[in-house]
Amino acid sequence: MAYKIPSRPFCDSHTSSVAIAMCKSHQEFLCTHCLVGGVHNTCGNLIEIRSKGPIYEDMLIDLSMLRKHAEHKLSARENVEKEIEYERENVVFQINQYLEKLNEALQTMKSETESSMEQYITKDTEFLKTEIKTLSNVLESLDDAITTLFEADAQQTTANKDEERPITHAQFQGMLVKKQQAQKMAAYMTDPDHAVLRYELVRPLQDIIIGRRKLFGKVSLNAA
Repeated sequence: MAYKIPSRPFCDSHTSSVAIAMCKSHQEFLCTHCLVGGVHNTCGNLIEIRSKGPIYEDMLIDLSMLRKHAEHKLSARENVEKEIEYERENVVFQINQYLEKLNEALQTMKSETESSMEQYITKDTEFLKTEIKTLSNVLESLDDAITTLFEADAQQTTANKDEERPITHAQFQGMLVKKQQAQKMAAYMTDPDHAVLRYELVRPLQDIIIGRRKLFGKVSLNAA
């Protein structure tokens, strides 16, 4: 509500009471309570506020009222300035508080993401170690099978030249088993179900910001 200059001044001590006098020494407006209490009686410089008094007294009263009005405006502006500063500090505090919570949430998300990623990487690494070991065994078995077949072929050639050392049925069956094992191992090596794992990275950060949180990555058991 706007502050209006009253037609008559109010007491400075009792703001709800109309002033009936003014102390020129202290430039304060006084009401009946002040005069009865004798607060400014010793000043000896009181003037009565009348509807029509001497021109200089009326001018002094008007100027004093204007001064009081200016002081009121100044006080109001200072209070507004304090309120603005308080609001500024409050907004800064809320922003910092929000940033702290956001940072905590991001740190938690980072830890969860790293933990999830490490689990997948560990799983991938163990799988690859198993694959390497299996493929090494396949190569070793193939080498054994090839060696056995070469030996069997050499024995067959020798048996054709020397009828006294023919290949036996058991030896032939053994070579056949080796051949079948080698074929099975070779098929395993080319089977797409045993391809190396593919690791897909996280989706764009925007997915996290808008709430579509995903794990950092996922494992695909089939090659692209």
